[in-house]
Amino acid sequence: MGVGRYVTSAPFSAGGCEWFISFYPDGDYTMFRTGHLTSFTSVYLNFVGGPPTGTRVMFVFSLLDDKGCQVSTTKEAN
Repeated sequence: MGVGRYVTSAPFSAGGCEWFISFYPDGDYTMFRTGHLTSFTSVYLNFVGGPPTGTRVMFVFSLLDDKGCQVSTTKEAN
């Protein structure tokens, strides 16, 4: 797709809040490290609306390969 291009999920409800996911298969930016161009796959959980501030959130993203095997997992909480 190219760096900075993304796809989004349909909005969904979880924990009484509305969310959607943004996925950048070629990363949302590029970085130069030691003279080499490096790009990343980026995944974002986007808050749409829900209860007032102060709500705690925990989520897990897992990326799977073409065989359905887990390649990478990220777990976050605030």
